[in-house]
Amino acid sequence: MPHEITIPAKQTFRLDRYVDLPLNSGEIRGRTVCTLVSPGTELGWANGDVFPIRPGYSAVFEVEEVADGVDGYSAR
Repeated sequence: MPHEITIPAKQTFRLDRYVDLPLNSGEIRGRTVCTLVSPGTELGWANGDVFPIRPGYSAVFEVEEVADGVDGYSAR
């Protein structure tokens, strides 16, 4: 089962499990090869006022699933 970093409350970080939802039209999904955690960005979000936060803005991944409406990508 995959994991993700979450910020459930001010200055609180967790590594949570999640379940992939079915893809919507125009979406792709894949196995993450490398991701970025930017301390400045995540610490800024953790000091905010709106929670929970599920950061995730930078990743390199291998395409495994392609939904309808996607051109230029194919699953391996």
